[in-house]
Amino acid sequence: MIEKNDDKIDAIICNRVEGHPTPIEGSTKERCSKCGLEVWITPKTMEVKIRAGAKIVCIPCILPELKRVHELVVTPGQLEEAANHIRKEIQKN
Repeated sequence: MIEKNDDKIDAIICNRVEGHPTPIEGSTKERCSKCGLEVWITPKTMEVKIRAGAKIVCIPCILPELKRVHELVVTPGQLEEAANHIRKEIQKN
């Protein structure tokens, strides 16, 4: 998910590695720019990070700041990754 203010991407919001042991396929570990804990970043989200140069922030760190956010954006590529991940998890069970 992407935090967007005034057509500028301010932060890329990611799940922490701890508590999320099954990441979306191809995800890599990065560090939250605020707390330094590891987060998962998906391939499509990494593409956004590279293009926008935005900071990575974990969900617990971004929550206090969300009151000032104008828009949260999920790209079509991110939605596709999430849907494919959910389908695979369902097939496992």
